[in-house]
Amino acid sequence: MKTGLIIQGPLLSRGRTGKTVGIPLKQVTEQDVVDFNCVDTITRMVNECESRYDAIVVATWKTEDPALIEALAQRIGHERILLLEDNTKAIAPRTALVGGNNKYRQFYSMLKGLEALEAQGCELAVKVRTDQYGDYVALADQLEAAVKQGPEKVMIPWLDVRKPMHLVDFYFGGTTAHLKALCKRYFAKPEAYELVHLDLFYHWTWDIPTWALPFYKLLIGKRMNPLNSAVIRTGWDNAFWLSSRQVAQSLVWRGEPFDLPNPERLRFAEDGDKLKQLGV
Repeated sequence: MKTGLIIQGPLLSRGRTGKTVGIPLKQVTEQDVVDFNCVDTITRMVNECESRYDAIVVATWKTEDPALIEALAQRIGHERILLLEDNTKAIAPRTALVGGNNKYRQFYSMLKGLEALEAQGCELAVKVRTDQYGDYVALADQLEAAVKQGPEKVMIPWLDVRKPMHLVDFYFGGTTAHLKALCKRYFAKPEAYELVHLDLFYHWTWDIPTWALPFYKLLIGKRMNPLNSAVIRTGWDNAFWLSSRQVAQSLVWRGEPFDLPNPERLRFAEDGDKLKQLGV
């Protein structure tokens, strides 16, 4: 099976770094935020991954700085850069220091990247960020091994046993067809939560009709309890694979090594039965 890589996001990325990501958004100061030029990071990822992946697409925006677009094209080739119009609905920023809410932009550019990989014959796909370096060669190996267990799941970074409904969206992997279907579902369904991490759990685990959404939101909540354990168990059992601790520990976000948050609460592929870890 051919495997493709989508590197998705802006070429100039504003936000917290791997060192400051643990600071809550409401407490972030100007000193905690950087404007990060992603060209070197993208180039490094392409150079390391091009012998492992059958195709690589950088999905970014037509509104990016033309000088950065050209600098990247000179390094990785124009044919790998997918310049997109932003047709997603605007969402108010969560803080004045960090720009607009990008949750719909992420999945729109991911969808377009998946379509480009599909046109190149890729049956498997990995989606990563333009501003976040990691060991994505290892991630491709893990995805191909996981797909042999059954194709209709998504590989995600980790499980937080204290917040099992909170899905980390740093990188995803799966069959191209399944990831496309999930992106389309995300746009077709109504928003459950403003926070993308909770919103994803709703969209990707359960085919809930619109009329039932208020009841489902009561079940999901933000913490596990006896009422929502069956819903959470079903979601984790049917929707997700975990990737390895190795990949998570390799992350460098906006130029700074990523400090795993609350590492004692995180579970990875090598930690065994994730449902037992949840205690449900």
